[in-house]
Amino acid sequence: MEEMLKLVGFYFPIVVTAFLLMRIEKKLNEFYVSISEPVQVAAVLKLKGRAKGKLMGRKGVNWQKIVIHHSASPTEVRRSGKNVPVDADIIREWHLSEGWGDIGYHFVIMPDGSCENGRHLYQVEANRNEDHRKSRGIGVCLVGNFSETEVPEAQLRGLINKVAQLLRAFKLEVEDVELHRDVARVATECPGRYFPADVLMQELEKSLCE
Repeated sequence: MEEMLKLVGFYFPIVVTAFLLMRIEKKLNEFYVSISEPVQVAAVLKLKGRAKGKLMGRKGVNWQKIVIHHSASPTEVRRSGKNVPVDADIIREWHLSEGWGDIGYHFVIMPDGSCENGRHLYQVEANRNEDHRKSRGIGVCLVGNFSETEVPEAQLRGLINKVAQLLRAFKLEVEDVELHRDVARVATECPGRYFPADVLMQELEKSLCE
């Protein structure tokens, strides 16, 4: 009995600590899911002794760039006999089916310019063709295939607004915005040959000067 009590006394703090860590992780997940605006994230997580522009999660992420993607897909797919819009949830399904742990992007810009949340901001961007563990880029994806069509005006405006917001939140410069094709280790047109990169950069410069 005495030995059993010793074992209980030894393992009890370990079990309690593990339980508390699980609770903390759950609350962190709920916290990040509940926050839709990166500006709010940056405002809430002002960590002492950390350089401005850092968003620290379980492993810590020092955001260095924003990477623009397109989904290279139609804007709608057939589900249960009807057309449904391709959104963050559907892209997440695609990525999970390919063995990813989650959707590869942090934000998804819809054709109407609205923005949906993707993976948590404490997770680095993921790409099956790159070592995402070394990535320090916030991934923003536009729904559509812009190797075939031009970006709708509303969608481009939504992208500009979101990227400008991210630049301010994480103390980045317009030069820190990159296209996927410029950073990929494999040949790709992403975010598409018709993506108006010059317009994006010009509008971001204007937005940050306001």
